[in-house]
Amino acid sequence: MLDYARIGAAARLNEIQSEIASIRAAFPDLAGAAPVSRRPQRRQRPGRVAAGKTPAPTAPFAPNQPAVRKRLKLSAKARKAISDAQKKRWAAYKANAKNSSSSRT
Repeated sequence: MLDYARIGAAARLNEIQSEIASIRAAFPDLAGAAPVSRRPQRRQRPGRVAAGKTPAPTAPFAPNQPAVRKRLKLSAKARKAISDAQKKRWAAYKANAKNSSSSRT
């Protein structure tokens, strides 16, 4: 069965290569063109730079210093609220897991 699949794939590959040759003959200016992606371009978020592209420098370039990312600063009260909420979620999850495992036995 694998042999038939391999033969079919080789035949299809030959068809595709002949189709490519006929397209290149009809459009010789496309011979050196880069392949076109069928996927639509995704919108960039503001402030982001597309992969492989360098942004225009806005400040003097310092090659030895790493890029610094601004972090969201939370107050101690906010961190504690998040911590308490997460602990509550885990406690509920573990209690639910314990109850469902004890009902199975």
